Amino acid sequence: MGLYEQASRVRPDDYQAPSLMASILASLGRKGEAEITGRRGLWLIERQLEVRPDDARALYLGAQILYRFGENSRALERAKRALDIDPDDTGVLYNLACLYALLGELQKALDCLERAIACGFAQMEWLANDGDLVALHASFQAFLAHR
Repeated sequence: MGLYEQASRVRPDDYQAPSLMASILASLGRKGEAEITGRRGLWLIERQLEVRPDDARALYLGAQILYRFGENSRALERAKRALDIDPDDTGVLYNLACLYALLGELQKALDCLERAIACGFAQMEWLANDGDLVALHASFQAFLAHR
């Protein structure tokens, strides 16, 4: 986490470090810190989207923060926008698969993962160990067995 904190100090207007750090803090159960960091990340994302409304990364990172804050409809709207902007980017597809899995939208999550693989995503070990994708592990293992 120290590197994210350092990145935030070096580039205080960049949304990425606090957004990613909020996710890690939430995973560690440090809810108060995750919320404060997430709010900062979301504020920076909003500023970024004012300048670059087509920034797919800002949209999907913002969607993940909105999900953690219980704003699921806004999260889904951001996810759709990110996918519309860059439908073949493996980073967009993978991160949206994680979001959809967390939201219980398992078919959408699987569709995104299948598309990510078709577009060149090759980090299968990552898929097997990502906590955001736990709900998909059985379904995705069956999908991989048929490839």
